[in-house]
Amino acid sequence: MPTFSDDPFSYIIIAILAIGALYVLYYQIRVRTRGIETYATVTSIIEHESADLDTVVKRTYDVHIVYRNQANETVEAILSNPGGAFTVGQRIRIRYIEKHPELPVCIDSEV
Repeated sequence: MPTFSDDPFSYIIIAILAIGALYVLYYQIRVRTRGIETYATVTSIIEHESADLDTVVKRTYDVHIVYRNQANETVEAILSNPGGAFTVGQRIRIRYIEKHPELPVCIDSEV
């Protein structure tokens, strides 16, 4: 029976996942340090439930927001599972980069 170390495909999958995780971390840091700061309004909150093999229910949230970018255009975006408590109508501070205004990062939910 093959083991994990005998299967090079497993190493490829792990490498791809690690590269993906590093890119997400890099993007978050880049937006937080170089992004354009503005305020957004929470328009809706969507809850998702999933269960693992032990039937432990996990809840995640998509926080839908709307804001105006530097060109005064309205942008709708989703903060996926940003942590913290949000309410519809709440104003929050975000940062975004011009190249990807649809992928903002929440800076402060206590505005």
